[in-house]
Amino acid sequence: MAQVTTRCVSLAAVAAVAALLAPSTWVLAADGNSFRVQRVEIIDSRGFDRPMLAATMMVPADWRVQSQVEWAQLPCAKPYHPRLQARAADGVGGLDLYGGHGWGASNTGAIPAGCPPAQVTNAQAYLQSWVQQQRPGARVLEYRPRPERSRSNQQALGNGSIRTSIDTGQAVIAYTHTGVPMREVLAVAVSVGVSQMAAPGLPTMVTMQGESLGVMAWRLAEKDLSQAEQLRRFDAMWATYTMQPEWKSRVDAGMNQMARDNQRTGERIGQIQAEGSRQTLNEIARRGELARQSREEIADINARGQRDRAATDDRMHRETVRTVREVEHYRDPPGPGSRGVVELSNHYQHAWKLKDGSYVLTDDPNFDPQRTLGQGGTVLQRAPR
Repeated sequence: MAQVTTRCVSLAAVAAVAALLAPSTWVLAADGNSFRVQRVEIIDSRGFDRPMLAATMMVPADWRVQSQVEWAQLPCAKPYHPRLQARAADGVGGLDLYGGHGWGASNTGAIPAGCPPAQVTNAQAYLQSWVQQQRPGARVLEYRPRPERSRSNQQALGNGSIRTSIDTGQAVIAYTHTGVPMREVLAVAVSVGVSQMAAPGLPTMVTMQGESLGVMAWRLAEKDLSQAEQLRRFDAMWATYTMQPEWKSRVDAGMNQMARDNQRTGERIGQIQAEGSRQTLNEIARRGELARQSREEIADINARGQRDRAATDDRMHRETVRTVREVEHYRDPPGPGSRGVVELSNHYQHAWKLKDGSYVLTDDPNFDPQRTLGQGGTVLQRAPR
């Protein structure tokens, strides 16, 4: 159960409460209404070496509150999810902070690894989908974009560009629950990254990856408040939701370290592939009288590459490395040493397995290992993932 502190807020106390809530603030309109709230602490008891205060928020006073930080590795989404559930004494009113999730799409059909497919690009589309799944039969009464909570950025990237944005909005929905007409206010921030990459003679490749940063939802019986007043009070609570600096710093440090590890792994794999390609080309150029020597050296190159890749796999999670390495799955021909399915770089259009057990990657559709390297081989077929 979360720790709470109850405060009765009137117009005379707004300034004092705002100071207590710094850096987040909230304000009531000057119409004589007041709103009694309690401060809730969301504690992360599992993410680090000790329990840490992750976030705080004001919720209606005297509501029963439960809160925690859930850690779960979801596809295309952050692994941490602050959660909150508050319930009114009448069992009708409720306030929830739901966890986020991610998705992806591409005009080539190649969805980012592990991402559930979806074409959602903004907060309004996400809330519409969320309502259909979580509140079937509900009517959307109103949608409000929140540009003051949104931002976007675009930058050039090689032969393309990448645009990142956070779009924030809120909706009001109506439905009936246990015979009671209900009204619920929803809010969400949606983070979306869209990359466009162009290649000569090919259509521009567009890839999108999105993530919701959690839905906040406050429901009441329609008779309890007008829609305008419910929105105003929702905004008052929403504005107080604050992630704590120490916890956020620890989380960001861990996420940044993971990103650096992934980058170093990708760079090392790229070096291995580049070195292998250069030496392979040199050996191909020296074919003929050096055919036997070429075969031995190519086998040695592949063996060293395998050792380097194995060492990399020991340092990184298998699925993370697979994504960073940009590999393709190929069917390994039956025979001694066959692996059934083998992972090779997808930076080349064709792959061969030679008689000595080594592999050749090439963009040449007319490549002939017998003519070029003096030994036979089998062209590999791509295998489904």
